[in-house]
Amino acid sequence: MDGKAFADTHALPIAQKSDLIIIPVGISVDDLEPSLKLAVEFANKGIDRASIVFVVCRVPDKGDKEAMNTRASIEAWNFSVVRGWIPMKSAYSQAMDKGLSFTETPFKSLSDKTNKIIEQLFNKATEQQTAKQGSA
Repeated sequence: MDGKAFADTHALPIAQKSDLIIIPVGISVDDLEPSLKLAVEFANKGIDRASIVFVVCRVPDKGDKEAMNTRASIEAWNFSVVRGWIPMKSAYSQAMDKGLSFTETPFKSLSDKTNKIIEQLFNKATEQQTAKQGSA
């Protein structure tokens, strides 16, 4: 589900049934603060922190330092964040405009970056699903 940056009445029940909650976040404080607030709201309402993972995205060229700072902030709040980040490139939106995914850009390097992030998310979802089955 693609939702708002706060735990409204629709988001919480879905989060409670989810194996993995992925929160995309940009590098600006205006984007980071409400995203962290959402994660904290979920955790305070009983969602396991291990099931929440952030993906840093919309990182501009030469924004590596800011992306690393964003990752460090998320980790300081005791939430998981995938390695790497998704750069802000028009090729992504152009792919989506054609009904394609982030992994289907005409640029192998951009598609590869996204594939690495998706692989991490897949692995994290598998871990969470296994953990839930083990506790059932």
